[in-house]
Amino acid sequence: MTLKDKGNSFYQSGQWSEAERFYTAGLREHGLSPEAKVVLLCNRSATLLKLGRAEDALQDARQALNLLPRGHAKSSFRAAQALEAMQDPRAAVVSLRECLSRQPGSKPAKALLRQLQAQLSVQCQAPGADVLRRAACVTPPTGWDWRYTPSQDGCSQNLTLMLHGLGDSPEPYASLAQSLKIPQTDFLAIRGPLAVPFTENGRCWYDAFDADFEILTASSAGKQRIAGLESVCTSLRALIVQHLFEKGAWHPSQCHVLGFSQGGTVALELTRFLEPGLGLGSCVAVSAGLLPEWLHAHSKSTEVPRERSEQGEGVSRVMLTYDPCDHVVPEREVLATKAYLESRPGRYEVQARPFSGRGHKFWASREEGLAIVEFWSQALSWRPPGSVSDADSTFVEIRPGTLQDLGPNAWHGPL
Repeated sequence: MTLKDKGNSFYQSGQWSEAERFYTAGLREHGLSPEAKVVLLCNRSATLLKLGRAEDALQDARQALNLLPRGHAKSSFRAAQALEAMQDPRAAVVSLRECLSRQPGSKPAKALLRQLQAQLSVQCQAPGADVLRRAACVTPPTGWDWRYTPSQDGCSQNLTLMLHGLGDSPEPYASLAQSLKIPQTDFLAIRGPLAVPFTENGRCWYDAFDADFEILTASSAGKQRIAGLESVCTSLRALIVQHLFEKGAWHPSQCHVLGFSQGGTVALELTRFLEPGLGLGSCVAVSAGLLPEWLHAHSKSTEVPRERSEQGEGVSRVMLTYDPCDHVVPEREVLATKAYLESRPGRYEVQARPFSGRGHKFWASREEGLAIVEFWSQALSWRPPGSVSDADSTFVEIRPGTLQDLGPNAWHGPL
């Protein structure tokens, strides 16, 4: 019987000190391969956790990871367990992500991740999270660029992601965020990841042109647009869940999304993309719908939708605004999107509001702006009175049923 086997025997019988002694003796043997050392270090890390020595357990797990440059799922899991014992859930989640990237089916890692996310959800609701929230938004993670507008009342209870249309940029949306002055709400106007050919600063979210630089349509795109949309939503999901939520800033239910045209399609897909329990608080899609080719492929789906309400999970509110005479995103595509979302009971509350005469434009009238702000009054979360500083008198009051006029300086007009 090897020293490792003896250690395992003592571990299984609950004799932790003896198990540690044999694992340590095994590590002192000469000629051990890196893989053999990693196994012994992982086993000793688990033993040290049983002995209440979390810092030593973390040291062993990290030493094991250093021995294998490509990483090691169990070592990452042991590190996560140690960090959780040291009451550092954010760092523990990072280690769990590393573990699951190498072993996606690990049930213990998934269970611990859900447990830690529940802890972080409570932390995200605390008033003290405002400092973490603003810190998370100061510097975008690698691969992203945005314009951050913090709440002017000093309370960052909500975060609204603003997604521009095809060929646009985030700057006009950041200006709109500053003009609106929505209480307790920060804004991130995000720049699309792809450059639009033959424009100075125009960006887009997924492939919109063919090889001849003609606009892709539902009939010509094949699966190209669907693949690009899924890719950018995967990246946005990582941004929301890993950069914002798991770092203690906002829970996804405190995140809201506003998008126009192609950005609105991304907003809708992102709302659909996030799994139950991590759903967004709300979505406003202006002149946008889900991709018609995707809707066509799923219109005859026999899948039974998973209802959030049965599991006590939140419902995402969705608002669609459109012009019935819009020739870019026809009314039928918007209404088909509404019908699809409503076919998923318990997951979405959907309203579609027509605004005639504006064509394919973003938020082009006071009436539409007031409707969107009224929608937010129902969808945004609020801290109790007295828990935030008094708002300046120019702030818009958007409590349900008490909506005030936006005023001449708050309205920004069409973008």
